[in-house]
Amino acid sequence: MSLARCGRGEEAHALLLPHVADWLLAEALVETSAGLGRDEEIATLLEARIVAGRDPEPFNAVALLAAVRERQGRTDEAVEALRTYGSLVVDNRDPLAELLIRHDRVDELRAHAAGEDREEAARHLAELLEASVTWRARSRSTGGRRSTTPGTRRPCRRGCSPGTGGVRRPSRWCAP
Repeated sequence: MSLARCGRGEEAHALLLPHVADWLLAEALVETSAGLGRDEEIATLLEARIVAGRDPEPFNAVALLAAVRERQGRTDEAVEALRTYGSLVVDNRDPLAELLIRHDRVDELRAHAAGEDREEAARHLAELLEASVTWRARSRSTGGRRSTTPGTRRPCRRGCSPGTGGVRRPSRWCAP
């Protein structure tokens, strides 16, 4: 990871690639390969590991494949991978539910949450709907104007940060 941060992403990629069976190193490989143009190579490697075994190693191979496909702009393939091979809920994180939220696929999230053992998806759906209702109520109370009241910020899906003087800085929050 430190190599990638220092601009030596190719070197980090070469060091991590042989260790893709380790779940932590596989996550590091996917993260460090961002922007290197090696996404297809990593996706092929992860798909081979998923298809080869009943319990793929690393255990998070499906979620990592989905992350690579999403990064490539192939969201439908990411969703399909998570549905076909199954997505493990680890540490109260449901990769499919989170992917559907990031791409505003509310109807698909509803269907996913309606399945069995989908507590996390249902929680994500409830939070999304609650945020939507809260945002609409605040919008009506301000007459459609932007509110500058502290605490009236909502998650931003555009990746911008308000009040940065035209400079785009990644941020989770934007004013409504």
